[in-house]
Amino acid sequence: MSLKFNPFTGTLDIVGASSSGGDVFGPASATDNAIARYDTTTGKLIQNSKATIQDGGAIVAQGFIANKLITDVITIGADQVFVSSGFSIEATGELVIEADGEFVLV
Repeated sequence: MSLKFNPFTGTLDIVGASSSGGDVFGPASATDNAIARYDTTTGKLIQNSKATIQDGGAIVAQGFIANKLITDVITIGADQVFVSSGFSIEATGELVIEADGEFVLV
């Protein structure tokens, strides 16, 4: 493996085959269960994130923003917040907000 200067991006690119293949290149340390995000547009570097995915599959983040078409049941649990910039429910969908849950439409 070696490095080669990329005059288009102004960065050093990793070239050559790695013995294990598919290696990930990122920070020297990271947060356990953090969601990795691409760092720059090369598709070769990742960076740490404050958002995490628990072992059970739940995503922990400061907030969640999405355009959402609900076609199934979505439950907003106690002390959870669902933030949506777009929102619609089809005839087969349902939104359940438990006590102390919060739904925010922006």
